[in-house]
Amino acid sequence: MSKNLLFQPCLTRRVLKGQKDLKVDLGCGMFKPEGFIGFDCAEGTPADYFCDLNEGIPLEDNCVAVMYCSHFLEHTKDWLWFLSEMHRVCQKDAQVTIHIPHLHSDDAFSSEHTTWFPIRMFQTEHHQWFKNYFTVQNIETVYDEKGLAVARKYLPNAPNEDLALLFWNVTKELIVTCTPNDTTTEDSSNAGKC
Repeated sequence: MSKNLLFQPCLTRRVLKGQKDLKVDLGCGMFKPEGFIGFDCAEGTPADYFCDLNEGIPLEDNCVAVMYCSHFLEHTKDWLWFLSEMHRVCQKDAQVTIHIPHLHSDDAFSSEHTTWFPIRMFQTEHHQWFKNYFTVQNIETVYDEKGLAVARKYLPNAPNEDLALLFWNVTKELIVTCTPNDTTTEDSSNAGKC
């Protein structure tokens, strides 16, 4: 049975106290993987807990072993702070998978999205902020077949990576697999948040 946390006082929202090795889906929407505990703000989804994740992840520190976050990070009000929340609840050896629409995809531009992500944002040699919280193990690029077909009309022999840089709607989404770092170089406290 799902639990609605949307209207509970901030300090009482921690759930699953004392549990470790959790498998969670943040912003699960309608597609929660089997065996995962789902968090979402929309009732009518298969979420186990209804809450506004922009107020914090309602879990204790260091309790998540597997985290799945598909097409939610672009909806957060403060994605850098949300990364610190993700880091806070992850165990040191947690496996984290983040799916996001790529900046050059039509899917990226929705009135509900607050941030747009090019692939460089997850390449730690370019952006220190992600390295503060997570180490990238793999970045998978999901290509849009229709976008590739159009681009190939102009550059038939170019690699997909080059087409993605030159043409719109070639890269559909990014799938980033990472693990939390042991420490952060920024303050990751939850001052003022749940």
